[in-house]
Amino acid sequence: MSKDIQFLFPFVFETPLYGVAKRPCEELNRNRSLVIATHHAPSCLLPWFLADFDMKYEVLFVNSTSEAAIKLQKGEVDLCLTTVNAAQKNNVEFISPTRTILMLWSVFGKKSTIVSFKL
Repeated sequence: MSKDIQFLFPFVFETPLYGVAKRPCEELNRNRSLVIATHHAPSCLLPWFLADFDMKYEVLFVNSTSEAAIKLQKGEVDLCLTTVNAAQKNNVEFISPTRTILMLWSVFGKKSTIVSFKL
């Protein structure tokens, strides 16, 4: 939204693997509703990731999948939907199948001081 940058080009690229993770060596208490931290964008995939699990859960929206993994590692939530990068960095492990997300990315750059020309 800055007047100092300009859109350069779009590209399509897969994200790192996503999945639902838990803390290592910790059993899940399935007698209560579990809290899953996730960024809003991939939250619609939770039913797919948890299709093989019989559990009730509540969603806690956070600002990023990295924040979701940090909240899990700190014990603030029971599970998180995160990327393989954040899972490895925060020492949490996937319990669900994993998958990538094919995304459209945008590249922006600083506006050039060169004035466009006419042919």
